[in-house]
Amino acid sequence: MKWKRFAAAVTAAACSAAMLTTMPVSLAEAATAVSNDFEVEYEGWYSTSDAASLTAVEGIGYGGSRGMLISGRTAPQDGAASSKGFFLHGGTKYDYSVKVYSETAETFRLTLLTKDIDTGEETLKVLAEKTVQPGQWTTLSASDRAAFNSGEYKLTLTTDSTNDFRFDDLKITTKEKLIVADAAELGLKDEFGAYFRIGNILNGSTVNDSAIKNILLKDCNAIECENETKPDQTLKSVSGTDVTVGFGSGAAAICDWASKNGIAFRGHTLVWHSQTPESFFKQGGNWVDKSTMSKRMENYIKGMFNLYKTQYPNLNLYAYDVCNECISDDAGACNNGDGARGRGYGQGNSPWVQIYGNNSFIEEAFTYAKQYAPQGCKLYYNDYNEHASYKRDCIYRTCKSLFDKGLLDGVGMQSHVTANANDWAGGTEAYLNAMDKYLSIGCDVQVTELDVSVKGSSESAQVTKYKTIFEHAMNWNKSHPRPKNRVTLIQVWGPNDGHSWLESGSNGLLYTSSNQPKAAYNALIDMVPKSEWVDGTQYTDEGEITPTPREPAKVDSNGYWLHYDFEDGKQGWTSRGGE
Repeated sequence: MKWKRFAAAVTAAACSAAMLTTMPVSLAEAATAVSNDFEVEYEGWYSTSDAASLTAVEGIGYGGSRGMLISGRTAPQDGAASSKGFFLHGGTKYDYSVKVYSETAETFRLTLLTKDIDTGEETLKVLAEKTVQPGQWTTLSASDRAAFNSGEYKLTLTTDSTNDFRFDDLKITTKEKLIVADAAELGLKDEFGAYFRIGNILNGSTVNDSAIKNILLKDCNAIECENETKPDQTLKSVSGTDVTVGFGSGAAAICDWASKNGIAFRGHTLVWHSQTPESFFKQGGNWVDKSTMSKRMENYIKGMFNLYKTQYPNLNLYAYDVCNECISDDAGACNNGDGARGRGYGQGNSPWVQIYGNNSFIEEAFTYAKQYAPQGCKLYYNDYNEHASYKRDCIYRTCKSLFDKGLLDGVGMQSHVTANANDWAGGTEAYLNAMDKYLSIGCDVQVTELDVSVKGSSESAQVTKYKTIFEHAMNWNKSHPRPKNRVTLIQVWGPNDGHSWLESGSNGLLYTSSNQPKAAYNALIDMVPKSEWVDGTQYTDEGEITPTPREPAKVDSNGYWLHYDFEDGKQGWTSRGGE
């Protein structure tokens, strides 16, 4: 193991948020904000084009280590990039270095893109530019003071040609104060850690918002991409039955952040009629046959699970939505058949049904997912309006069949509800009855996309509904200890009201647009006595956590979180390895 890998783990929490506490750093030595050696994971790096391929290869890196290779470039601007917004802080001066290599003489260029939080204005600067001789590892280096109001710090490596190149050992250091997250802060994940996970979402924008990510570090032990792992962003090319997949900038950054912080990752989604390119279902403008589509489906599912395995092997991929929103909202389709949507593409129609003729593709998708998913990754069917009686019953029949065949682990209830709804879909009683019905299958249930709109309602009604959902899930789990079927996740669909898919004024989330906790949050945080809180980072679906009260870390009189002067001996320090 390289020493720099240990440094990367120690400094992984470095970030830029006014709410964080600074740890003193001696001005005589440089602190490491980023260290990417690529020995295990891709560290948030991705190819900037669908044509080019970025691959970690053993033995091609600096000193014979594992290094990154970018190949198949069709334009000089095709390169490798990574967003480092979580690790870099505005106004701080950083020193950058990266080792590069090519079999041909190349002019390498390392650029930095920043984006103003308020105006959205982007600034691109060349940090380093150097002509490198063939067959020689060369270091690109530069110093730069980070933009003060940026929410993005994207590094990109390119050359003036389309030739393949390698790179390794990126380091970003500073001699100024390094800002780090307070990982000891307690939140919802610890309060409900003996019952279920608490989750939320990130996207390509919010993954660069350090204030939001530190709220999630406090409250959550599970994360999901809002859009970044859906087929329209991961499906790169289709030729015959061959399917190529890859992560874009958002997915790479989110996987990197979750892996480094030990946060469980929920995949969303593999098979869906929406946000999947029409070209995936056609060849030469015509619909492909069922046999071709089946092979494409298998190769896409296989490719996605392999993507996580090869690029982020340390990521806890604990759950995946295999199929999403396959059941129609039409009562006739649900009552008189398997709930298949209309045939076609767009307008809520399903190209899967167009090709298969019915919803038989659902079982096929779960069969492939069961074959290729890593051990410990549970497979879910996910849907909305899941508490409407006829749609609920159709989802139940579909999922019970899958569960009985050993293919499905649970049902995902999207849970987009309104605070005072008492109708066929959003009424509290209908919602709780649906949760119990799915649990009666014998499988788990996850609340996957919870928001409680206050449109036409009140904040007090929102508080009541949030508390009722949490309380019902807790009570079920209390009476159904493992290994029985449980509610294993309650996930809110958005970090704050400023980043919500709901229409303006809905205010359905737990934090205001300025990241202030709302009445609903304050009500939830008081539901469980502190004596029953646990270390939510240790949650496991397979067993119970014994409640052990957690106390937040405290600073000493000098403002230090940790202070070792060794006047009284080693103070708990031991040697590492044989040293």
